[in-house]
Amino acid sequence: MPRKQRRVRRPRRSGGQGSRTLRVPFHTMPNQALAGGLAAQVMAPQAGISDRLASIADCYDMYRLVKLRYRIRVDSTTSTVQAAMAFFPGIHTTVPSSITIMGDNPYTSLRDQNDTVILPWTNVPRGILCGEQPWYKSQKATVTADDSVPGQLLFIGTGTDNILYEMDGVYEFRGEVDTADTPLNPAYFQARLDLLHKRVANWHKALELERDAMRKLLTYARPDAPLLTGLQWPAPKKPP
Repeated sequence: MPRKQRRVRRPRRSGGQGSRTLRVPFHTMPNQALAGGLAAQVMAPQAGISDRLASIADCYDMYRLVKLRYRIRVDSTTSTVQAAMAFFPGIHTTVPSSITIMGDNPYTSLRDQNDTVILPWTNVPRGILCGEQPWYKSQKATVTADDSVPGQLLFIGTGTDNILYEMDGVYEFRGEVDTADTPLNPAYFQARLDLLHKRVANWHKALELERDAMRKLLTYARPDAPLLTGLQWPAPKKPP
């Protein structure tokens, strides 16, 4: 019978920091004030969407927006004019100057002054919500917002009117951190480095165990036997 190859059990990979993901649903009904008929809402958890999201974001290093839908309420204080809103991924410094231009976005929610029933939800696909990065920094530590903002809700209406809208969705967070730390804290990087060194040491230990096992197999192997892959030797011949 061929010898069974001894399997060396490698240590389980430690999850470490950032391995657990927290899903946080949210629902809110803001009353967006316009300035010159325009406004913008940054879709970062610490950008005033809700105090609950901001408190949770303080405890995590990274986040991403995985679900979002919205609609303009017909009971908005803007009752005699048209109003529109849409999600735009990435960073936009200029809001579309007209409802017609904003309508080029397929995820535009439009409220007409003649609407009397509740508007349908506008759902944004997850592939659009991801923006430019797979994950974003919960604690903004850079000059630009490219790595901390997945996108914006842009609004257009008339003058200084208000747009009452409803939205809900889901954020995901990972990488638990102390609320007093930021991603630029040296202690944070030192902890990540120590974790990496621990993983490397575990792998070295596993390789040494596997090497010792192979040496033991080679010690008891017949010197005239051919070298086969997997250290599998042919079955011994039966005596005549």
